[in-house]
Amino acid sequence: MKFKSLSLVFLGALFFCSPALAQSKKLKDLQRAYEKYSRNKNFVQLEAACKGMAKLSDTKGVKFLLKTGLASRSPDHHEVIRKSLAICTEKKSLVLIAKELKSSKSLSAKLTLCKALQSIASKTASNALISALKAKEDAVRAAAARALGRHALGKDSASKVRRLLKDKSLRVQKAAADSLNSMGVGVKGYEQEWSKYGTPNKVYASDVAIVFDTTSDLFTKRYKSLVEPKDKDPKKKIESVSAMDNMVTILGEMMVKLTPENRFVLVGFSSGTRYFDRKNQKGSPRTLRNAVDWLKAQKFSKDEDRDILRVLRSVIDADTDEVYLITSGLQRGGSDDKGPVVVQNITELAFKFGVKLHTIAIDEPPLKAPRNASEEQKVNKKSYDLKDFVEVLAVKTGGHSAVFTPTLADDGAGLDKNGKGPNGAGDPKTGGYKAPEPVKGRLSSKQVAQIKKDIKAALADPKAIKSQEIIEAVGALPEAQIAKIFLKEIVFGKSIRMSESAIKGLGKNPHPDVVAEILKRLKSERDPRRQVILVRCIWAPSANTAAKLTPIVPRLAKDARRLALEYLASRPPAEVALAKKTFARKFKGLTGWSAAYLKVIMGTGKMPVIDIPDRAYLPMNYYGDGVAFILDLTRAALKPLWLPAPKKEEAKKKAEKGKKKKKKTPKKSKKDKKEPEKKKNNEPISHLKAVCKEIARALYTLQKDGGRALVQELGDSPPSTYGKLRPMDSSAIEGMERWAGKIAPVPGRDLVKSIIKALRNPEVEEIHVLTCGLPLRADIKELGEVIDAIRAENRGRMVRIHITVIFGVPSEDALGEEEKAERVDDIDQLTVLYKTLAEENRGVFRLRKKLPLVRFKKPEKGKK
Repeated sequence: MKFKSLSLVFLGALFFCSPALAQSKKLKDLQRAYEKYSRNKNFVQLEAACKGMAKLSDTKGVKFLLKTGLASRSPDHHEVIRKSLAICTEKKSLVLIAKELKSSKSLSAKLTLCKALQSIASKTASNALISALKAKEDAVRAAAARALGRHALGKDSASKVRRLLKDKSLRVQKAAADSLNSMGVGVKGYEQEWSKYGTPNKVYASDVAIVFDTTSDLFTKRYKSLVEPKDKDPKKKIESVSAMDNMVTILGEMMVKLTPENRFVLVGFSSGTRYFDRKNQKGSPRTLRNAVDWLKAQKFSKDEDRDILRVLRSVIDADTDEVYLITSGLQRGGSDDKGPVVVQNITELAFKFGVKLHTIAIDEPPLKAPRNASEEQKVNKKSYDLKDFVEVLAVKTGGHSAVFTPTLADDGAGLDKNGKGPNGAGDPKTGGYKAPEPVKGRLSSKQVAQIKKDIKAALADPKAIKSQEIIEAVGALPEAQIAKIFLKEIVFGKSIRMSESAIKGLGKNPHPDVVAEILKRLKSERDPRRQVILVRCIWAPSANTAAKLTPIVPRLAKDARRLALEYLASRPPAEVALAKKTFARKFKGLTGWSAAYLKVIMGTGKMPVIDIPDRAYLPMNYYGDGVAFILDLTRAALKPLWLPAPKKEEAKKKAEKGKKKKKKTPKKSKKDKKEPEKKKNNEPISHLKAVCKEIARALYTLQKDGGRALVQELGDSPPSTYGKLRPMDSSAIEGMERWAGKIAPVPGRDLVKSIIKALRNPEVEEIHVLTCGLPLRADIKELGEVIDAIRAENRGRMVRIHITVIFGVPSEDALGEEEKAERVDDIDQLTVLYKTLAEENRGVFRLRKKLPLVRFKKPEKGKK
């Protein structure tokens, strides 16, 4: 019996201890992974390990992150810790984070914890941020204020944040104002604007350091002055100035905007440093005048070295709020650190003291136009490296970056023997990449080798704009070998962005050898999606392209054939003479866009144009055989788009009209008896009701033209669809209206999921999206990711996607200034996303703020 009882006790203890043992083992595994990936700087795997520790039921994982993770000096490491702590939901873990925020002596740790707590919807997190509003450090108070502005429970603490508007630190005041504006409590007078040179309209920092480059590169006089002469004499030649003179002008403009509340230090640097005054000076008018005079009179040493790291180490300390860095190049000489190590050391230094780093790059054009491809490549590389350097520094420290390019003077400086300057096509200032010019119509072996290197470099960083520009420019080169490389490695490669850039480049290439290579591949291709992509690659007009493409068209699948017919329809009649004879026999019974383009080729029709009147949401005509309407059924769609006038005003108007009518016509006419119609017109109309009226009108148009359609929901779950693609009739249209009226509103708006569902229907040739807001509760929300996802699905079909945004309000006059400002911001966001998306997919974008002018009659029975 004793043995049995002891065994039961042992089993019970083992049962209760097993979860704890499992947790302990898991924690040790995660800690080993943490140490491994920290050494390797593999932040993706490190984030997975840290999030695993944050999800553990006990608090040992959170304790490890607070003790070990926050001890790192790396901003990237702290960002991983922030993301991991932001998923903590248990009260014990939140209490530990709050205690660490209160007791920690590390400024960088406190800033990371404030950012982590802003994502946690908990009273404990909110109280911890409110306590941090009383911290000694200006940076912590500012971070806590900004976090409360984005916190789920931040509105409850608006009164406590408002107190910081009287804080001694300008930085904290600005953070408090931004936070209150985020909460919906309007605060004016703290707007931040930036000039084209990268200088602010007002400096919101109590202690600011301004450091500027004085290397020898800046002293060559060859540019136009930023200051226009008072007396312009057209006969008198205007003298050129140096980039340094222009920099002094920019600095003077910035110094004037400082106030007595700002304390500043002004430093010029090359291999050494030269201070206006080593003590922080108040921005009084007299001090500022002296500083500007010092700038103009100073004879700076013209060293070739540029020791950025050294000067920043000398000016950044615990009292510094912001630094303005003006440079004409990367680190050169001075400290031994090079390249990425410099960026890492600067960002770690700024992060340690919680300093924002604002950067201005002076990107000087070369004195002479590049003589060959290698010189041009060096110019491009220098420009891009400088731009990346200042952008990375600003982004990683929360600052602002700008690139200023001085304008060459009109005195012949920088012009080649043909009178062409370096600011033409291919110059880095225009953002373009100019590939080597062909020699006698062909590229040399050296040029081809160099181009291959450029392609490899671009493929290493496919998301960079520079890489996409390089691929697009190389694709336009007149060389069949380039087309072979593109078709083999890039056009059908994994990177959608690289693929689209290659298609654009080849689509601009009219060289017969390149077109012949693409048509050869198209002739043997059997994959319908790849056929579409290959047809897109021959869009540039070339000799005999239409004649060579014509016999291939009948073999193509539906989507590729439609696109090929569109290309042929865009060519002059003389080029498609052969197509007329071939297609008259081959094609019969084509519908939709294909039929419209075939009519143009045969000379019996006009090029189809999508006509959307100013006060309509949808076109008046349809060419697509299968049309999908994607309808927004979120709760926002039930809000009123239009409201009738107030009842008191209506009553007065009716009374006045009634008096006039009684005098003139005592008896009521037939027109006056139509009171029900007036009441109907004065009912509130929601977004959904207005959209349904437009879709009904569109469906009647399709019924008349014999087209097919379906109506689909724009939701966050698998979107439901009314009906399949079929010819429209009155019963189908009435059924759609009943379906839209009965369907329950959904909380989300997943644009990508809804469009992809429509694209995967092979019969759909045209999509119309009618929405009243941005993607909401969607898996993909970011602009670039939305475009990439839809591009990946549509690149092999090229279905037209039209987007209409319905953004109405009862009356703009009834809105306050803040509501109007929010409305403008919303319209800007909607336009950026949806206009880009529509243009990417050859569609039309429309933003509608008013009700549509819907006038249509239902067709009589038996007639179409």
